[in-house]
This record gives sequence, C-alpha cells and structure tokens, in this order.
Amino acid sequence: MYNPIAGQQQLWDWNAASKTWGLFVEDTWKARRNLTLTLGFRFDDQGNPYSRSTSTVFGNFYLGTGSTLDQRVATGFAKPTHNAVNDSPKAYTPRLAAAWDINGKGDWVLRGGFGTYSNWLTPANIQEEFRGNPPGLILPTFFAANAPGNRPVFVQGTSSKPPFGFTFPALAGTALCPTAPCLDPAGGIVGAGLSIGGIDPNIVSPTAYIFAAALEHKLTSHLVASVLYSGSHTSNLVGNGNAGGLVSYGVDINAVPGDLIGKPPNSAPTRLNPSFGAIAYTQNDRVANYNGVTFDLRSRVGRGFVDASYTRSSSQDDASRFPTAINPHQYYGPSPWDVPNRFSLSFNYELPGLNHGQGFVGRASGGWGLSGTSIYQTGYPFTVFTGASFSAGGDYNADGDNYDYPNVTSYQQGTSRKAYTTGVFNAGQFTTPAQGTEGNEKFHQFRNPAFIQTDTTVYKNTHLTERLNFQIRFEFFNLFNHPNFQNIQGDLSAGNFGKVTAQTLPRWWQIGGKLTF
Repeated sequence: MYNPIAGQQQLWDWNAASKTWGLFVEDTWKARRNLTLTLGFRFDDQGNPYSRSTSTVFGNFYLGTGSTLDQRVATGFAKPTHNAVNDSPKAYTPRLAAAWDINGKGDWVLRGGFGTYSNWLTPANIQEEFRGNPPGLILPTFFAANAPGNRPVFVQGTSSKPPFGFTFPALAGTALCPTAPCLDPAGGIVGAGLSIGGIDPNIVSPTAYIFAAALEHKLTSHLVASVLYSGSHTSNLVGNGNAGGLVSYGVDINAVPGDLIGKPPNSAPTRLNPSFGAIAYTQNDRVANYNGVTFDLRSRVGRGFVDASYTRSSSQDDASRFPTAINPHQYYGPSPWDVPNRFSLSFNYELPGLNHGQGFVGRASGGWGLSGTSIYQTGYPFTVFTGASFSAGGDYNADGDNYDYPNVTSYQQGTSRKAYTTGVFNAGQFTTPAQGTEGNEKFHQFRNPAFIQTDTTVYKNTHLTERLNFQIRFEFFNLFNHPNFQNIQGDLSAGNFGKVTAQTLPRWWQIGGKLTF
C-alpha cells in the first residue's frame, strides 16, 4: 500500500528555434517499512530540421543496394530532400528511484535507481553533415575573377537574400564540368573527389541506461561513510561522437584499403563510389559502458566539514574515429575521458573569532574561514597513430585517409617529468606494418600525465548591517605549483612525437569581494 507524499510534477520543455518539445512527469510515494519510491517518465520529440529558404538544400547521401556496407556505399547516391531525416527522432525515457531506511533509525540507508536518458541530436548536428553536399554549392566564394591577385570582394551586398547580389561562379565550362549538366546519376562528379557528408535518414537518439546504488552508514554523530556503485550502458551512439568540440560527426565509409599500392606518388585514391571523395557518414553503430565504485567519508564538526572520496572506474566505448569504418567494435577500449583512479578531498572551516564577535577585536577576528579542494586523478588515455600520407611513409592501409595505427612491441611509457619533455617512448617501440594493413596497436592503451592540484580560499564575512554582509576572498589556484602536463603528441609523423604539448596554469591567485543581502 502506497501513499502519495509529494504529489505529481509535470515539466514541459519547448524549443521554439527547432520546434521540438519534451514532457517530464514525476510522482513520489512513501511505502511502509521506511521505503520511498519515485517514478518518472519523459518523452521528447527531437524535431526534424528543414529549411524555409529555397536556396538551402539538404543533399543527403543514401546507401544503395547490396549485402555488405561496401556494396551499399558503391551503389549509393546523393539527392536533395525537404527534411533532414525521414522521421523526427523520439525518446521515451522512464526513471525509477528508491530510498530505504533499513532499521528505521536513519543510521543505515540504502538508495538506488534506474533511468534511461536520451542524447539530443540537435538540428545543428544533423544538418552540418550536409554542408557543401551536391546539389548545393561546392566552394562558396566571394572572390572577383578579374581582381588583381584574385583578392576577396569586401563590398556591401545589394540584396537581403542569398546570394545577396553577388554572382556565384558557374561550374559548367570548368575542368570539373566541361558541359552541363554537371552532376552524374549518383548526384556527384566523377573524378572531382569532392568530400561530402551523410546521415542515416532513419537515425535514432543515442540512449543511456543508467543504474546506481549507494549504502550509507552513520559511524558516529559527526561521521558518515558510504559506498556507491554507478554504471551505464549506452546504445545507438554515432561514429566520431567522442570528438569534443565538433558539431558534425561521421566517419569515412568510402575508402578502399590497399588502393594506393603501386600507384604513382600523390595519386588520388580510388573510392568505392567514384562519384565522391571521402563520405563522412553518421549512423547508430557504436556502444559505451561505464562502471564505477566510490568510497566516501564525510564529517561535520562544529564550524567545519571535511569530505574525502576515492573512485575506481572504467569507461569504455567504440565511438571514436578509427583507421577503418568496418567493424568499429574491434577498437572497443577506454573512452577519451576514462579516469580509472580519482581521489578528492574538500574541507571548510570558519574560525570562531575573539571576544565572542563583540567590539572591534571581535569583528576584526571573526568571520574568517578557510576552504579548499585537492584532486588527484589518472591521466586521460591516448593512441599512437600516424597522420602522414602514403607517399610519406604513413597511411599504412593505403586507402587515402591519413590516420592509421602502427605495430607496437610494448605498451610501456615513461612517466617522469624528464620523459614528458624529452619523449615517453623507446626507440623501435613502434614499427610499420605491411602495406595495405593496419598495425596491431590496441586503442587508447597509453596515458597522458596525471592531474594533481590543490585550490584554497581564505575568506572573511563582515556583517555591515543585520541583513547586509560583505565577503572578501583570497583564492589560490594550484597552491603547490604542481606542473600538470597535458596532451602527449601521439602522431608518429610529428616532430614532437611522444612529448607533452601543453600544461595547465601554474600557481595563480585572485582577490574578490561580494555583497549579499
């Protein structure tokens, strides 16, 4: 028997720009035996982008017929469409949470929950795949053909609508297209090698299934210990979705391994579909998993508190860019943000002051406090690769895409400060595989330097009036001036291969003040 204790909550979200909306409904019940349950459900219609402008064309790439991906790419075609995808992606995401006071005294508490969460494929993510696709513009330009040195034209347009009074250069009559029509039946130009993008017209929203449980125990009146397990499984991720800062995804599906072998240097690669060059295609063919255990101690005594926690975790997926689009699960490994070990310590203490806060001495000595945070965590993973072209000794699988893995004899690396600045790898640790093949290196088996930092704040609260308070803060970041190196160069063809290429800020501090009332 359950009794409602919180009532029902309904939250509506509306995005006017993308014409998408979502609904979240939540209800909470309190059961007997000190058990509380919360149920929630969210529905999202994520929208299907389209353009109101006749000059904007969604030229998507569609896979053709065949029993393999290569065959479907070879028979694929590009064509204009009104909407970006066939149907608006929908997301149905239920959630459940529970809390149990085990003995009814509040000193043993078990909490847990399960929920599904959907990653919104924004209109920008989708339509960026089509930028520059036929039958749209190949290379939009505002250069004057008869200007000395082909200088750009920086003048005021004569129209408020594209192309704003400027004349786009004609394609017909050029080397790419001697005579019109310029596009072949597949919607491309044979021999031009034009790179395009595409997205599965039946794409769905990536969905994460998240589950967690925590057991808390009050050790003393001021000390609480807890252990937390959290995990997730994410399905329907998109290729190259791990790349931070990008609004367009996709991996090249139009490559032919071994094609450049025997050809003259700097030859253009032959593609599965000769009407196009590289085809960055986005589809739901990737997965991810996370598991983590956190141990935490929290204490509050008088005017202060302290919280110490340690997390052991593993995050793995196959959603990055790889040397080939075939069978991405063969590269399943640590995620770019995988941090197996993380320790954090935070504290705050406010001094009592003298004379019980009375008089000048009391006001001057009272209100002072000290807070801080210390963090240690394992460095992020990275993979050694080569970005060199086939003619320069790279592109091991000879497909025209200059991103390939070498053979590796050992996954050992230096971890000293000297190694980070001079090179963390040994000579001969990486060798070139046979032409037309990839090396044996596993994905993300090397680590960037660990991150260690302590930040501290000294502050003072002064009550100017009963309701008006002034706080001055002295904030010190990276208090112990620890050199946090970042981003070891993993490109074998780079001159600084194996060396760190950046670091976080050294110790710095600032003064701030604020009024609250």
